[in-house]
Amino acid sequence: MDFYSLFEIQEHEKEIVVMLNNWLPVGIIDGHLHCWQNHFGRTLINPSAKIPGATFNSFPWELHLWVMSGLFFRVRWSAVAIGSPGDFSANNNNNYIHKLSTTNHNILPVLLAERWNSSLFIERMLVRKFVALKMYPTRKQKSSLAAKITDVFPNEVLEAVNKNSSAIILHLPRDIFSGVGELMDLADKYRNIKFVIAHMGNIYCYRSDLRFVLREIKKRTNILLDTAMVADSQVVAEALRTLGPGRVIFGSDAPFGYLRGRYIDVGDKKSIFQSQIPFNWVAPNVHCLYKEEKKGFRMMYLNIILSIKDALNILDKQNNHEVKEQLFYLNAKNVFGRR
Repeated sequence: MDFYSLFEIQEHEKEIVVMLNNWLPVGIIDGHLHCWQNHFGRTLINPSAKIPGATFNSFPWELHLWVMSGLFFRVRWSAVAIGSPGDFSANNNNNYIHKLSTTNHNILPVLLAERWNSSLFIERMLVRKFVALKMYPTRKQKSSLAAKITDVFPNEVLEAVNKNSSAIILHLPRDIFSGVGELMDLADKYRNIKFVIAHMGNIYCYRSDLRFVLREIKKRTNILLDTAMVADSQVVAEALRTLGPGRVIFGSDAPFGYLRGRYIDVGDKKSIFQSQIPFNWVAPNVHCLYKEEKKGFRMMYLNIILSIKDALNILDKQNNHEVKEQLFYLNAKNVFGRR
């Protein structure tokens, strides 16, 4: 199967690909990318996935290069690489990511830590092998109104990261509105940590009160946002307008960003993801909407980049080469680059 068939790329998407090839900088660091070796067999798709993170059985770096080069042949790709977010072994993930980084200078390896890892272990790994740390909230934490950031990243872990002046990729248990007070306190307490807030703080659709929480974040210069799976140009524009282009990092959440889909606002400050694949984490009626409106959907990877381009257009910076270099390369290099 060829590239365009695998991801059901439509004719109108091919035109977008051509346009973006001419607009993107030549060097790009994807600041939020997952790659891992095979876990459950030879098929790419995992038909029994119960959570989004288990959508793919495997996605090694070579396959990413095939996809990204198939889209943007002019670009030299690097990545801030994280193991699988699915229910797989963090140890296997980390071994693969570290080994990959020793043979590929364009891989910036992130340690995927588990709750029973000691702070001493994490400190040693950051000194010897990895440039940053990521830990995931549990399903219980995601559904709890009382979950805190320190339930995901305990203070002893943050102290180890702070001692090493490393970065963390922070997947909030809920969203930035719920956790901004605690985030501000932690950023003030652990000033050597770069807090990279994944998915723009889990804000996928624009809210008029977003500017107020971003104004708070602006007060702590060690807090940044990444664009993983965010395809709303107004969200990106508000972040750029309030924080400046030096504190937003391009990230795709690939390979999940390779899915065709879109986020829609369903009211009550909530959004849902309409997806190409009818797994049980996608409601049947949501997938039916995808099938009915298939031609109106695009690959999320394209949507993410388009949202950045459109946000820059809103700010009259669409053709500002220096700003594009910051968003797509320099910010990630400055935060995650080896010291």
